[in-house]
Amino acid sequence: FYLTKPSFNAATDVLTWADLELVQDHDNVAVIKDTDGKRYYEMSVAIPQGRSGEAILYSRWQRNGVVGEGFYNCSDITIVSDAGPTDPSVWTSVGYFVRQGQDAIAGESVWARLFDENGQEVINQQLKITAENQANWQQTLAAQLNLDYAHLVQIGVQNQAGEVVFNGNDVLTNQVYSSNATYTYTLSVQTAPTNTAPIVHTPDDLVIDENTTVAVHLHAFDDEQTALTYNWSVPAPLSFTGGDANIVITAPEVSANADYSVSVSVSDGQLSTETSFTITVNDSVITDPVIAPWSSSAVYQAGDQASFQGVVYTAQWWNQGQQPDNSNAWQETSTSDVDSNWNAGKAYQAGAEVTYQGQRYSANWWTQGDTPGQANVWTQL
Repeated sequence: FYLTKPSFNAATDVLTWADLELVQDHDNVAVIKDTDGKRYYEMSVAIPQGRSGEAILYSRWQRNGVVGEGFYNCSDITIVSDAGPTDPSVWTSVGYFVRQGQDAIAGESVWARLFDENGQEVINQQLKITAENQANWQQTLAAQLNLDYAHLVQIGVQNQAGEVVFNGNDVLTNQVYSSNATYTYTLSVQTAPTNTAPIVHTPDDLVIDENTTVAVHLHAFDDEQTALTYNWSVPAPLSFTGGDANIVITAPEVSANADYSVSVSVSDGQLSTETSFTITVNDSVITDPVIAPWSSSAVYQAGDQASFQGVVYTAQWWNQGQQPDNSNAWQETSTSDVDSNWNAGKAYQAGAEVTYQGQRYSANWWTQGDTPGQANVWTQL
């Protein structure tokens, strides 16, 4: 997540990368399944201290897959201070934080919600109970609410100075204090969900040439957020490296186009889901690529190739108008046919130089079988 810098004026300025600063990033985010079965992602973004007013929040969500698909979004936001009221009289109790007998065990979830006077949800905070937090989940949840919603609620016991302090020794004495007396608070414990099999998206069928490789990413997730294991079945003569959700498959040499069925089983330790897809390996004819002659007006990206005066060069970075033989933007890849004898059965790229009957010639464009000195495709040097 990127936030515009304080100097950026959203009303008049055009947004550029120079106007943004990184404020939050997340690794792989687990899918959340709420009580009505809907799935969604939830992420928190920490706004730098002292910021207020209008701003733009720019988000970049990159998928971890071979396609490299990403999602980008700009949101106009208004930053307001989340500091709670400094006047103790502003805080009003809207109920006890935890009721008598309201316990939770590992596998269950606790759901804290705050509603305004119109019944609109203001806070929706869930905490999954694990073996690690089962003994003190009340304190963990209260700390989250106090931190993330300090301008709305404080959880604890209000002392004579008006401060709200959480009582860890007797959690039943803690109350929910709100900055709005019309708000209402509820806390519920959701039973452990029934385990379901992993959800797996079947990859598209693939077509690749022989003696090549292809990266495969399997998109799978588990509603109960259990770690998944992957068991791939790749038939010979295909081979693969890697594991989990990402593998690289190598195609063999074939004498005719061939289809192979690749399958994978994804397990959460109790239930599993299987899927399969087809890889077609083509019996390909490998031909030498046609390397276009270098052009001073063309734009070249890193990795692009061009021929110049019979030599093939590879661009090292973006460039335009930089002559390959005297620029560090280019690296010589190979020399093509300089001072070689002309061969009627050989194809020559533009710029290739040959020797024929004691004379040197340069090809003006791609040619094969055209005799130097007779065809205008050749220029005598």
